[in-house]
Amino acid sequence: LCRSSRYVPSIWNFLRSGGVWYNPAMAAIDWTNVQKKYPGMWIAFAEDEITVLGAGETLREALETAKTKGYADPIIARMPYEDITYVGYGI
Repeated sequence: LCRSSRYVPSIWNFLRSGGVWYNPAMAAIDWTNVQKKYPGMWIAFAEDEITVLGAGETLREALETAKTKGYADPIIARMPYEDITYVGYGI
């Protein structure tokens, strides 16, 4: 076990009690413009999750485009066809 494992029970208790775990590195990123430009397409992003390295109708196309730019392991996402806001647990 790692040294930090002694803190795990207290973190779980915090989360179970309704606490919110927030990490500034996990802040929301606005992909609205990317979604408008590439609806329904696979996107390969750089590490900043903003720079588009490649896009394609298939995952393979997006990865190949990114590889030609020197990125062997980009961040991959598929953009929805339309931008729909959803907040909540159920439908």
